[in-house]
Amino acid sequence: MNELLQAQALFQQGKREKAKTLLQKLLKQQPDHAEALRLLGYIAGSAGDYQSAAKHLARALEHDPSSAEGWYYRAVALQHLGQHAKALDAFNEALRLYPNLFHARHDAGLSLSALQRFTEAVESFDMAIALDPLSWSAYYNRGIALGCLGRHEEELISYDKALTANPDNAPVLGNRGVALAMLGRHEEALPCFERALQLDPHHPEVLSGYGATLVQLARYDEALAAQERALKLKPNLAKAHFNRAQVLLVRGDFAQGWQAYEWRWKTPEFAAGWKASGKSRWTGQQALRGKSILLRAEQGLGDTIQFCRYAPLVAGLGAEVILEVQPPLVSLLRSLNGVQVIARGEELPDADYECPLMSLPGVFHTDLTSLGDTVPYLAADKAKAQYWKARLGDRNRPRVGLVWNGGFRENRPDLWSINARRNISLRQIATLNRADIAFFSLQKGEPAESELREHGAELWPTDNLAVFTEALRDFSDTAALIANLDLVISVDTSTAHLAGAMGKPVWILNRYDTCWRWFLDHSDSPWYPSATLYRQPSMGDWDSVLDTVTADLAKFAESA
Repeated sequence: MNELLQAQALFQQGKREKAKTLLQKLLKQQPDHAEALRLLGYIAGSAGDYQSAAKHLARALEHDPSSAEGWYYRAVALQHLGQHAKALDAFNEALRLYPNLFHARHDAGLSLSALQRFTEAVESFDMAIALDPLSWSAYYNRGIALGCLGRHEEELISYDKALTANPDNAPVLGNRGVALAMLGRHEEALPCFERALQLDPHHPEVLSGYGATLVQLARYDEALAAQERALKLKPNLAKAHFNRAQVLLVRGDFAQGWQAYEWRWKTPEFAAGWKASGKSRWTGQQALRGKSILLRAEQGLGDTIQFCRYAPLVAGLGAEVILEVQPPLVSLLRSLNGVQVIARGEELPDADYECPLMSLPGVFHTDLTSLGDTVPYLAADKAKAQYWKARLGDRNRPRVGLVWNGGFRENRPDLWSINARRNISLRQIATLNRADIAFFSLQKGEPAESELREHGAELWPTDNLAVFTEALRDFSDTAALIANLDLVISVDTSTAHLAGAMGKPVWILNRYDTCWRWFLDHSDSPWYPSATLYRQPSMGDWDSVLDTVTADLAKFAESA
């Protein structure tokens, strides 16, 4: 007991090595001494040696499993080692022994968040707050979990409560700015970031969030500077690299942009949605003749349509190419030359290499001069196109397809605010209605289908909007219908990409904070020579866009 007390005193005085030597001497005499093992674990943890800490604490708990503190500190060590499932078990054991242990409740929430069990994490932080209502960190981490669930209004309230307890906390202010930006309140977000950076000018995560918000306000020079400042402070900050990539790409700086875009795989959003196949990654350096390669869709349907153009180029290098895509695209993409197409979810075939689809522009050193060379690269099935030709009958007016609402990715709450900014309502798109044009809805999914059912007769009171929702089972059906139209007018979504990939004239209604692929100050698209871009002159201003489209549609009708 005397040696143990001496070791504790030495540890408290910061004399870790002396304490450790004394404990090791004690353990030679009594190898199963739980308190000595536990203290040895604490010493290792305080020195950052979490592997040893976890090992010593595990041995201590074998001999004395009744120590809530021991279970808690073992959990913390496992947390530092990234073993969050094991850490959670240890936190739960500590809480079984001592249900009111605030730190165990709080830190269990951190591991639940790391395991992407965000709803449970919120519940854990709520229980921690019940134990300590003044804990700013519990409110802060609760807010982070709520943000990951896309519950940004609640997230904002949580940050406000954290700031009540700790008003000059730079990370909380920075995250509050992110939450406001996700709600589309970009101008309100800026003072949060600016105040956070006054408090801590050297906080890389806050700088990166600030830069991302500046992008949404189309302040690209400032956005790029913010990301570069963040990277000077933290060179491996993946989010800053990814945000920087999008600024570089929107400005047409492909040489740096594609390279920086590869950092997406180290961001939580992309890492969570990607299941590695275990195959060797193709970087363009390895010869492909006589080899097989699996190309894999990675993001949205529109992204797959835009970048599948590279699959035949890979086949042209002598490779056997297997392209894994979302199921609604399989039939359509089978028109690609020299490519075997399989649906995501099917068993992956053997292959020598794999490559994510959106890494191919960088591999092929794509630049602005070569983008349109492969267009058109998708075509409608001839039999299906003939079916629609017969079904639509004689053409007595120009035919225009419409899409006003893009797809919704439930697993990407970070994209929900972009969805809200890029979509428009049936009421707004109905302002394009004119008697000398036959309109066709190319919409699939909610809320557009409900809008049509519930308000179509009211908002589009004539008989010149044909709706074939049930007949458009997948994208090959949509392509066959588009083949029989003269023009597609669409928000920035997959159908716009489909029309462009087919070489069909397409007018894209583009939000002010444009996606990087549409560049700046462009009314055309190097990706799709048949596309015309109509960009909002200011955030949320669809009226100006639709006024311009209405005028151009009148000219289109007259010339058709």
